[in-house]
Amino acid sequence: MKGSLIKEEQTQEEQTQEEQTQEEQTQEEQTQEEQTQEEQRSNIETRMLLCLDFDLTLTQTHMFHYVVEAINGGFSREDAVLRAIKIIRRQGPKGGKLLWSSIASWLDAGHGVAVTSYTSFPELPQALLSLGVSALRQELQDRRLTRWLSRPLVIFGDPAPAFNPPVKLPHTVLIPRVELISGDHGKNLHIQMALDELKRRGFHYQRAVLMDDDPTNIALAAAAGHLVIPVEREAKDDDHLDRLRALL
Repeated sequence: MKGSLIKEEQTQEEQTQEEQTQEEQTQEEQTQEEQTQEEQRSNIETRMLLCLDFDLTLTQTHMFHYVVEAINGGFSREDAVLRAIKIIRRQGPKGGKLLWSSIASWLDAGHGVAVTSYTSFPELPQALLSLGVSALRQELQDRRLTRWLSRPLVIFGDPAPAFNPPVKLPHTVLIPRVELISGDHGKNLHIQMALDELKRRGFHYQRAVLMDDDPTNIALAAAAGHLVIPVEREAKDDDHLDRLRALL
């Protein structure tokens, strides 16, 4: 009887060790797969940073104008921003599901994303991009890439900064007014600050791509050597997203 118990305990111990070994092998295989995916992304010849304008590029309504009008109409900054976020959630992004799938392909190819806007309300692009997190989780094998939307980098600044956030928000960089009015930069100053900030975080990009609805911003960025994707303000198609996918 005692011998049977000992034998049974040994069998259970062997099964436990075998299960632990299989679990360790599975974890090791997953780690190796993640490292391989990361190496493939890092070996891309040209890593690009997609710099997204916000109003009328990502949105269907000019949200900056909406919030300013609400504040001038008597709403507090906080309440006006919350009202705008409700509209963003109701309308969704310009391009709808195609925008999310295009960004998913872009990130999966090893490129990066940042928002470059003259807005005073960085909370708004953060709220809009967070809508794409669940969509990206379905599209992407590497869940870590959803961080680009759940915690997006927003480079912002308005030459009339009366409505800027009262405190610094995480993952945002405010361009000082004195720099914005020092010359006709278009979005070039935003782009450079996005590249510098991501480089500081360990992300290095060889080229920038500006997607914007303002022809002046597009022209100045192209003159500075950046790739550009113009967006029609009243677009009824998704030509700009076709151009983005063509870069992959």
